[in-house]
Amino acid sequence: MLASAQSSLERHFSALASARVGHDSPVYAFEHGLAVSELAAIRTRLEAQLREVRRPLHEYWLLWSIVAAEVGYSYDGDEYWQSFSQEVPSWRLYGDRNLMRDWFRVFANRFAGFSPRGRWADHFSIISWPITHSILPRYLQAHFAAHLHDMRYDLAQYGDLGIVQLGSLIQRRYYGGSARFRDFLQQTELTARLVLALRDEDIQGDISPIDRSTLGRIVGDLEEHQAVRHQLQEARKVLREARFRSSQSLVGRPVVAPQGGPRDSKDVRVAGAKLMARGTPDGAWRIGIAMPDFTGILRSEDLQISVLDKPRIRFSNDDGRWMPGRALLSYSRQHRPLSALTDAGMAFMEIDGADARLRALLQPFFKLQGSFPLLLKIYEDGVARQVHGNHVRADQGYLIVTSDPLSGDTIAKLELKQVVCAIVGVVAYELSTPAVLAERHFQALKQLRFGYGLRGRVEPVGLLPRRNGESTSTWLPSEEVILRLSADFAVSEFVVVVDAEPAVHIQDAGNSDALVSFGMLPIGVHVVQVTAVAKAPGQRLEPEQLFLQVRSPEPWQESARKQAGVRLVMEPANASLQDVLKGKAKVSALGPRGRFARIDTFIRDAHGHDPAPLALGNLDLPIDSNAMDRVLQKLDSDAVMGRIESAARIDIDISSDELGHDRLSFHQEVQPLRWKLEHRDRSLLARLVDEAGADQAVVVRRYDLRNPDRYVAVKTGDCYAGVSVPAPGALFVARHRGRRYAAVVSLRERVTSLADLGARVDIGATRHTRDRTVAMLLVHYRRWHGARALGPLSSVHRSKVLSAFELQLARILCRGTWADRANACLTTQGLQQSNQFDQLQREVGGSPGFAIAVSDEAFKCSDVRDLEHHFVDKAHAYRVSSDTVLSAMALALAFCPAEVRFDNWLRGQEMLRALIANPTLVRGAYLAKLAKDIGRSPGEERVAREST
Repeated sequence: MLASAQSSLERHFSALASARVGHDSPVYAFEHGLAVSELAAIRTRLEAQLREVRRPLHEYWLLWSIVAAEVGYSYDGDEYWQSFSQEVPSWRLYGDRNLMRDWFRVFANRFAGFSPRGRWADHFSIISWPITHSILPRYLQAHFAAHLHDMRYDLAQYGDLGIVQLGSLIQRRYYGGSARFRDFLQQTELTARLVLALRDEDIQGDISPIDRSTLGRIVGDLEEHQAVRHQLQEARKVLREARFRSSQSLVGRPVVAPQGGPRDSKDVRVAGAKLMARGTPDGAWRIGIAMPDFTGILRSEDLQISVLDKPRIRFSNDDGRWMPGRALLSYSRQHRPLSALTDAGMAFMEIDGADARLRALLQPFFKLQGSFPLLLKIYEDGVARQVHGNHVRADQGYLIVTSDPLSGDTIAKLELKQVVCAIVGVVAYELSTPAVLAERHFQALKQLRFGYGLRGRVEPVGLLPRRNGESTSTWLPSEEVILRLSADFAVSEFVVVVDAEPAVHIQDAGNSDALVSFGMLPIGVHVVQVTAVAKAPGQRLEPEQLFLQVRSPEPWQESARKQAGVRLVMEPANASLQDVLKGKAKVSALGPRGRFARIDTFIRDAHGHDPAPLALGNLDLPIDSNAMDRVLQKLDSDAVMGRIESAARIDIDISSDELGHDRLSFHQEVQPLRWKLEHRDRSLLARLVDEAGADQAVVVRRYDLRNPDRYVAVKTGDCYAGVSVPAPGALFVARHRGRRYAAVVSLRERVTSLADLGARVDIGATRHTRDRTVAMLLVHYRRWHGARALGPLSSVHRSKVLSAFELQLARILCRGTWADRANACLTTQGLQQSNQFDQLQREVGGSPGFAIAVSDEAFKCSDVRDLEHHFVDKAHAYRVSSDTVLSAMALALAFCPAEVRFDNWLRGQEMLRALIANPTLVRGAYLAKLAKDIGRSPGEERVAREST
């Protein structure tokens, strides 16, 4: 039976390959065309053969490939080989993963089959073959349908792109979802062919890039859920209508389109930031910058947020303090007050360390638009915003900002009122235009180089206009674009020009409105220029220019979130969940006072499901970062962290009745090598999951909790099957290709007191020099610090080990018993603690003022980075150290040893020797850490004690 099935399938795939010659469409193992019963019979026979012969036979390589592709189609996205063993149980004992990869390569060579590519395929070098040969795994189908629906208009517009370009577009435009789906999109040729097959499935006679019966099976599975079915049907409808319009234009019925095609938003984007001003109760104006949308700017150039990891930024009128590049995102669409403005084109922000492409992209947006005088329109909310084009309209309020006072004639003609603004180098005037402008108004506006703008409105029929600035409105491809034109004077005609097309003249307009329909425009930014020709002779009016931006519709969930009355804010933007839990990032919530909001956490699997959402609590709005920190600390428990470590996505959700909801999503990538816990025969095993095809190239070491700096070699093969964990736990480290995959695993023990949380941690003695010992301790510290926490109390045990390393580092660097007494000071209270702290402070060394200043600054500063600035200054001022790098390293060793790394090993050892030779500097750093941990100002306590 197996032999005949092998021969039949070889003929089937050979025929598929021959039919697709010249069509640039590869063959997939999933296109076997077998019925469910036939597949089941083949799988049963293969299992029996494997159990009998104890190895998979090469003569059935094609059957094994088909079974593997079927498993790739149906597995849950967590662990492929476990799913495979459930289908073929004997594979766990007698299977050969490398042989499976070799067979898929044979398939690719013989039948012009698909070959996976990209970073994900490199990391998962074996399972990438069966998964991609399944075309679209079921656990990713909902993500694919949603992404296809979101991009339907973009894909319709660019449907004539080549396979590579179309697949790259699909990959680049994915901004959310799961990390697993993002990895899948790296197979750009596969996703492009899948989209084209879904679009052209109704065309008979053509060679489909995917076998029609196979595509029908995928579509049938996609349509099992109503929401997914609706998304898929709507997307395919848009794609097919676009294909029909394109085919009609090829047979002599051209589609009217703007010359050169629709403009992309980045081509017409006006570079630079705009001024804005807010009124104060005393009638003055506070002028600042309306910061651009830096996230959108990066996205428009298909740049990832990671391009900001290396650069740093700062404001030109600031104190010169540099900030990380990612801080730029937190200023997107924010208002930044100005203290001085000497040139309207000046750069208000600097960037350092960026590559040429990023610098060229951002620098134009670090400058203000236009030149003096600048015109700001005063809106109903009392905020004045800069007008693009400097056009004045009738019956409006404006703010004119200039570097020099205006002439008395101009002030008189426009009836200007000079106002106070809290900014150096600027003079500001308020302008209120009448309902009808006279000739004197036109003359004065011309002297200021201001134009008089046609009063035009853009009104979608039956919808509220989406405004994106003074002269820009946003539309969807499915909406008819209608422009309503009106004027404040007698008009003989309107002249309308769209995207440099021939002008359209609308005559005999009189004083009535004119309605102009542009139909449904393609995606992009379209420029509309409208000129009103006045009946009265001698009036020369500047044309009005409007921008119509047509964009793809947003998913309704995202659109609803933007309209919600509550909003979660994270600074810096795009921080990780670990950054939030460790205090490196802050989360707060905005909302109206007097209302409360519910905070929940959803720990989602690869399918986006969470069987047990975690309620964090109800808080009064608005919620500051300190209150949010307290509720988010519930995620740092051992049980919850175990779930988080194996999750695909973690959502922090805020909701408040009719105010709506908002969320922060944290995505986690799947590692090709990872550790898992398994309960088997009433024992707990640590099992290494290898989906990278690493096999014997992996080296595994175990570090017991009792001896965290000494390892025991473990056989890699045993780890794949599962190894027992010694009590109370251990650190398992697998190394492959220079990368480390580590997990702290602990056993559940009976705990009656804090002393029961693990045995005594013993860090072995060393015969190395002090600097060498410190370097080795830092390596061990980073190894434990970066490991995942698996199992009960594993995070507690890891913290205990890290504390032991921290104390050992402090003993070597601070010398004597100072570090032990500082550690004991943490466990005392009240007057005894104050006396111990004073004694430690006196023993820091050097000038007594250095230790006092350092401890006081530590209490005042809420952030370690701010403290670093003060610590370096104090060390220099009190002549403890003039080396700023050395002082910063001393503080880092005390606060966050895991972040201390050396690019140059020899230079690192030299700096460690310098630190060991300067115990005053190091003790000052550890004293700052102690003051921070105590949580109150020793200076204040000293004053209170002396007063009594």
